[in-house]
Amino acid sequence: MSLLLTLLFAAGAPGAPPHQVTLALDEYERLRKLDERPSLTVLDLLQVDGSFARRDLAVVLTGRAAGALPTVNVLSGEGFRVHTCKGDALLSRGEKGEFALTPLAPRFQLRCKVALDGSDRLEARASRAVLEVAADVADGELVASDGGSGERSFSIVRRIAGGQGELPPSVAGRYRVTLLPDETRFLYRLEVRNPSRGHSQFQVALRESEHVESVDAPVAWDVAGTGYRFDLPPGETAIALRGRLASTTFVPPVDASLQYLVLEAHPLIRPEVRTAARRVGLGEAGIEAQYRGAQAFLLGGRVEVGIAATRLEALKTAGFAVSRLAQIFFFAADGKVRGETTLSIDNQGAPALALPTGGEPMFASIAGEPAFLTRDAEGRLFLPLAQGKQDVVVQDVRPFRARAGLALARLELPRTGVPASRADVQLRYPAEWIPLYEELAPAGRWSFVRPESLVLVALLLVLAERLLALAGLRRSRRLVLAGSLALAGALSHAVLVIGLAASAAPLLALAATAALRRLRGALRVVAIAAGAAALILLVVVLAGLGFVARLERSEGAPIGPGYSKMASEPRASSLDRSEAEAAAPDAGREEGKGESFQGLPARIEIPWGALRTGFSREMLASDGSRSVVVVLATARLVAALAWAASLALVVLALILRRDLAEGARRLGARFRGADVTS
Repeated sequence: MSLLLTLLFAAGAPGAPPHQVTLALDEYERLRKLDERPSLTVLDLLQVDGSFARRDLAVVLTGRAAGALPTVNVLSGEGFRVHTCKGDALLSRGEKGEFALTPLAPRFQLRCKVALDGSDRLEARASRAVLEVAADVADGELVASDGGSGERSFSIVRRIAGGQGELPPSVAGRYRVTLLPDETRFLYRLEVRNPSRGHSQFQVALRESEHVESVDAPVAWDVAGTGYRFDLPPGETAIALRGRLASTTFVPPVDASLQYLVLEAHPLIRPEVRTAARRVGLGEAGIEAQYRGAQAFLLGGRVEVGIAATRLEALKTAGFAVSRLAQIFFFAADGKVRGETTLSIDNQGAPALALPTGGEPMFASIAGEPAFLTRDAEGRLFLPLAQGKQDVVVQDVRPFRARAGLALARLELPRTGVPASRADVQLRYPAEWIPLYEELAPAGRWSFVRPESLVLVALLLVLAERLLALAGLRRSRRLVLAGSLALAGALSHAVLVIGLAASAAPLLALAATAALRRLRGALRVVAIAAGAAALILLVVVLAGLGFVARLERSEGAPIGPGYSKMASEPRASSLDRSEAEAAAPDAGREEGKGESFQGLPARIEIPWGALRTGFSREMLASDGSRSVVVVLATARLVAALAWAASLALVVLALILRRDLAEGARRLGARFRGADVTS
């Protein structure tokens, strides 16, 4: 602005050429620098003075401006009007109701009258351009607070003459005392309401045994002796004091008509309360409890509450529980057993699982994540546990003794130290091994021949002996032949089926022939039909035995009594969990070599085998040694015995061929109806 006036005056000077101005260089630089100054308006002070009683409230705006003296918003609010302004500035009202100030000089002061709309309270907001808000109202008090956007809200509240007419603050006290093994904590929460129009002092008196560590209050406060003094504005204020109580008694810090106490204790502490206060429900206290078994009391005035704490002795318990133990043993053809243990654990405080293993650990995972294989000082597998429910999987390998086609394996189950709610043990055999005997104390079973197979072998022995008796063989010879046939049938399913067919068919034919000779008419027809049906039934039964045998061997069905139906489970059985399979890097260690490796171990897949059997137990104790005992025979040994028995039967038949031929002629004569003498 000053540069423009200088140029105009210079343009009108006599003797100067039109449209040209001549200035000294230093004067031009000075004028240019003046024009480059920033344009800014600042209000150093916004002060309200006057009196509510005289109705002469006024607002005084004092500030400075630079540059082009820009206009700024200074004041906004409702319930009042500003008028009759005097000073070195202009005050205008914008479209949104805010008041804007336009300076008329670099230093200015503007005084405007304020008219209230029938209230004894002036509430307004000062903009960011106002640096300070003050009040000099004879019968009023300033209450100011900073806003989040830089604005400052303030109110001028009329003060009632005479202090005796003001009401004291009302208090609702809610207290919580917590008994811990090493100290006693407290929380005092005070809900204070100031009904006055102005600020009021509020005192909280504490005892020397109450050590405050933190104060949470939205108002100004300071320490007054052993207590605290708070400057309360009109309205409601929440105050919270937290600290430590070094006393066996509790006394409310304030005198209030409504006060609640919540007394709670750590699980290792048993509280004993001595008080005349009335017990109430915990929900009525309005303050939350951190421990179960808390007690709530309704206090009247500053009643004393005596508190005695008795420390309890915690019983020794296991830090975790095993809901399920799934154990798999696979008997490999190389004389080693591959084991996989899956433990479903609910951990509530145990830092680790120390697991004695009967073999050499090869893999371990916790909650699906592979874990390093480490041992503790006692040589047990050491696996750190997390909090909560998790699955622990351990794979190991162990040898078993085998000699002359027979083997004995004693496989120890994992000892976790706590009983397993349910235990499932699965035994898997390849085609090279045939189990003879299996035992998980106190139960044991012979596994080579099933009960139904024993019945069929006994039936074969009886039928063969009766057929040879009808053929006229002497008792000793027919017992030897029938016994040899039954032994071969016990070792070979094919010999069993063929022997039953060869023994039952002639006996049925003889019975049908004898019946046909004695019957006439309709009974004869019925007898023929019954014989045909019996023959068809025999063929179906024998064919079914052969089909079941082939099906069982193809699907790996169990062959002994008392087995669970694990053979019919799908490939995704729970005993063969694959959710924890680790895609870890190469372990770098081959089986049987003691070389160290880098990285995490890799999990192998336990084969299903050709035959699967198992045991199931509930609440299986694992604090002692529990072993699975298995006696096995190689498939080659069983096949050799079956061939030897069959060959012995053939040799015996050749030796007794004359007796067998004579017996065949006797049976033929019986079919023809001729008399046969013994």
